[in-house]
Amino acid sequence: MPESEPFVYWVAHRVLHTADPDDPWIKLQRRALAAQLRKLMNSEPRRVLDLGAGDGGVGEDLLDLLPGSAGLVMADLRSPTRRTLKRTAWVRADVSRLPFADKSFDAVVLKDVLHHVADRDAVVAEALRVVAHGGVCVVVEANPENLVMRFIGHNADHDHVSPADLDALLERHARIERAATFNAYPFYGFVFFSSLPWGPIWNLGIFAQLIAFKLLPPLARGAAGRVGSRQSVRHPSFLPRRLAPADEQRV
Repeated sequence: MPESEPFVYWVAHRVLHTADPDDPWIKLQRRALAAQLRKLMNSEPRRVLDLGAGDGGVGEDLLDLLPGSAGLVMADLRSPTRRTLKRTAWVRADVSRLPFADKSFDAVVLKDVLHHVADRDAVVAEALRVVAHGGVCVVVEANPENLVMRFIGHNADHDHVSPADLDALLERHARIERAATFNAYPFYGFVFFSSLPWGPIWNLGIFAQLIAFKLLPPLARGAAGRVGSRQSVRHPSFLPRRLAPADEQRV
């Protein structure tokens, strides 16, 4: 175990596999997020770009919800870690300098991209550049005001953007047409943890909930809806934003 990696975080990822893309609970959360992304898009996108696609899991789940004639391009600096499906293409690309012509896609999705890049304005501008007239750009970022997202970001050295800073960034380039929310892992986002400091007690609480969440998923999901709702409503896990179509941008 690396010295810089906290024990709780190490157990969560290496032992409980909470970031495993093939974990059943991760798949469930991913499909739920893909469904919300689909709702934020226009009705029948034919050309979709998943920008900063990571392992491609969200893009693949999104493709299942798109019309049969739709094609998906996944762009990332890394090579794909899974088999490329039909109607998909993988392009290795710098997200701040895309190898696509202007107005190439009906929809562009950026999920968990901005906290990984140095020049966020350049990435947003590039994403909007390749959106066709009448298309849509959907940006999703983790919310550092959510306790679990803050814990993950703190230990993974993610430079998460606050909700206010995210909206200010996006509004420098386009009009936010719709601001939505998405909750992941609400079971260990209980409101009473907001009063606890960083340190052993807080980490022990997260650790215990991680174990319960992995070992007792049906019970965990039931408890999430009842006990974790206050924290989820006040500070949702993710902040999806739908930006105005390309022909309505304020650049």
